[in-house]
Amino acid sequence: MIALCGLTGSTNSAKCIFAMRIFGGVVGLTLIGYGVAMLFVGSARDIRAVIANLYLACFGVLIVLAEMRWSYMLQYFKFLRNGFGLGGFYIFVGFMALSSDWWCYIVCTYL
Repeated sequence: MIALCGLTGSTNSAKCIFAMRIFGGVVGLTLIGYGVAMLFVGSARDIRAVIANLYLACFGVLIVLAEMRWSYMLQYFKFLRNGFGLGGFYIFVGFMALSSDWWCYIVCTYL
């Protein structure tokens, strides 16, 4: 993916933006899958973990919708429209996912 992000030509930057959007969507889908799976597998007794996993699943949905540039949803979450807000949101969700099990670090590495 880094090879697509060359500094020369507008077609390379368009490919880079498209590849990063696809990658962000995959990360969002991974968060949704992780959050839902951990509701059934990992955290049946701990209410804090249940709430955190619900938030991760909801934030995964927001990431997918932000990467798809769905304008109806983005009018309510305006900070996801630009790169600075979306990047800050990625960092926030990444730190939130770091408070979980060891294999969550793999998901956080993608964020």
